[in-house]
Amino acid sequence: MGKQSRFEIKPRNYYPTPLKGALPIYHFIRGKTYCEPCAGGNHLVRGIGKAATCVARYDLEPQAPGIVKLDYTELTEKHLKGADLIITNPPWDAKIMHPMLEHFLEMRPVWFLLASALMNNEGFSKKYMQYCSDVQPIGRLSWEGNAVTGTKDASWYRFDLKWNYAYTRTWPRRFMGR
Repeated sequence: MGKQSRFEIKPRNYYPTPLKGALPIYHFIRGKTYCEPCAGGNHLVRGIGKAATCVARYDLEPQAPGIVKLDYTELTEKHLKGADLIITNPPWDAKIMHPMLEHFLEMRPVWFLLASALMNNEGFSKKYMQYCSDVQPIGRLSWEGNAVTGTKDASWYRFDLKWNYAYTRTWPRRFMGR
């Protein structure tokens, strides 16, 4: 079960990206090319539409035609086909998502759709937010396509190894209230 719901977590954390989830990054990616390494059923690619051009789509278990079967650990420069960015809605399981982010960052700037609260997680923030150049909040999404929103707010995070330390947070946190 999920931490904040009574529903079972889907195998491989497969939750198709709703159109509303893609719209907020249009102005960041307009005119760019990208690779989608967790393409699933091609929902994010369709959501991004003509804002940017997808030059390569991969997934461990493709759910639609035109997506090549490939584990993210096997993704190389050759697979990116000259893409400017890597854009994906990765599994939110830290055991998968953290190594995935590290692998992709070695190749390109990365846009990940993640839980908004993740930037407040001390471990994640110390290790990865130093490479985060942009956070675009999008609120809660209906992951099941049934108009019932999820239990967590989501945001797009842009990570880039060249950014390095522009986003800073001091730990431990201190209460600065009344």
